[in-house]
Amino acid sequence: MTRAELPTPALLLDLDRFERNLQKMAAHVTAAGKKLRPHSKTHKCPEIARRQVAAGAVGVCVAKVSEAEVMAAAGVRNLLITTEVVGPEKIGRLLGVLRRQPETLVVVDHPDNVHELGRAVKEAGLVLNVLVDVDVGGRRTGVQPGEPARDLGREVLAQPTLHLRGLQGYAGHCAHVMGFEERRRTSKRWMNRLMKTRELFEKHGMAVEIVTGGSSGTFNIDVDLEGLTELQIAHLFGNGFLQSLPQPAREGDARWQGPLSSTQRPSSVHL
Repeated sequence: MTRAELPTPALLLDLDRFERNLQKMAAHVTAAGKKLRPHSKTHKCPEIARRQVAAGAVGVCVAKVSEAEVMAAAGVRNLLITTEVVGPEKIGRLLGVLRRQPETLVVVDHPDNVHELGRAVKEAGLVLNVLVDVDVGGRRTGVQPGEPARDLGREVLAQPTLHLRGLQGYAGHCAHVMGFEERRRTSKRWMNRLMKTRELFEKHGMAVEIVTGGSSGTFNIDVDLEGLTELQIAHLFGNGFLQSLPQPAREGDARWQGPLSSTQRPSSVHL
């Protein structure tokens, strides 16, 4: 089949560029002693997720339960749902994911959610891995850093069927700061909230085996954070990755190629 013969609209993937990007990012993260857990919210494709894991990723992130259901059904393991799972309907679906992939992780930012998760998981006879979600300036989700996050971690520890594994801090807003040095300063300032919270968890003997975060546009900044164990990078396979860097990064950084293109033939619209 030629490109002209494809049914449209169609999304095309340059496999060579895609695989080069996977290998470059895997090498970049491994060289820093970190793990890679790329976010699948941009592709929502189990085959791409499987290839990311095969290239060295520890697992993949998903934005919500419905994405986790698709990935779990396709056999993709080590899922992290990066936004809070709230309410009986969503939690019921989460239990279905856990039955398929029991190592799945969720995040929490409020005691009420901790309690409802604890009750549901106990009734189902399961165990749930949990990260405390810390607000690092995005003001979308997350508990405040420091003592509020520590106190929420204690709420998790009080639930016998919840397993506290560590912390999450996503500073996606830093990716859009213009100029590498200013972007670096901004990211370090906000991500320092997560690092200080990690120190507090350690002081009180609370788990920090996973400290996950970062963003596509700060991949070459957050990788230098000693307390960060893994990076969440969404756009390493697509053109969005390139768009997330407002200006070129440091001189000598590897160049990335967007492997996505689309094709669409015009059509008439009748009202």
